[in-house]
Amino acid sequence: MRFKLSQLQTVILLISATYIAYLGVTKQLTLYIHPRYVAFTIIMAAIALLLLVLNSYYSLESHSHKSGKLTFLPLGLVIIAAVLLPARTLTSATVSQRSTDAGSLVSTSESKPLNTLFAGSSRGLKLTDWSRLLSSNQDPTYYANKPAKISGFVYDANLGNDTIWLARFVLTCCAVDAQPVGIPVQLNNWRSEYDKDEWLEVEGIFQKKQTTEGEILVLVPTSTMQIEQPRNPYAN
Repeated sequence: MRFKLSQLQTVILLISATYIAYLGVTKQLTLYIHPRYVAFTIIMAAIALLLLVLNSYYSLESHSHKSGKLTFLPLGLVIIAAVLLPARTLTSATVSQRSTDAGSLVSTSESKPLNTLFAGSSRGLKLTDWSRLLSSNQDPTYYANKPAKISGFVYDANLGNDTIWLARFVLTCCAVDAQPVGIPVQLNNWRSEYDKDEWLEVEGIFQKKQTTEGEILVLVPTSTMQIEQPRNPYAN
């Protein structure tokens, strides 16, 4: 059997729409796109899937039964592969390929002005908030009596044997434009206790510490807990 170009295009689009719908149903779509686009993407995928199925059905009316089976074979294989090979989030390997400053000015659509961040409890600030603050102010007195509680994955930013970078990614639109943000955290002999990409929840205070990057503000934990990767691992 030989595929016509139009048939091949239909199969490819059908596979794509089905996979997007699968990610939406299993709530894994946020591993690839910003949450604000999830509903729109699922609706469009469902519409596309319906139209493609109808188009395929009417097209098969003029082809043999055998042809129909072969046409939908790739679709079944991709669905099986999607189940056996689940979606994965970005990891420290991606951080290494992109900017990895100890503090970052990357902002989200919900970012508040810096001068208003300490209006409430500092424990409610996100990792992106602390990253922006550290980028703008390295005066330790500014952070006195302002404890932080954040979560992220372990990244080795070559800050020394007792300092890691607790990181997340910020999505503007999708995983392609994701930028890493994070803050340095003091964890003595961390390599013997934690693995790269392991998720931690850390609570502590900021203090000046000497690292390979010089003297910088580092989060010194009062408590450290290993956690599961959140359903939405990005800092949006």
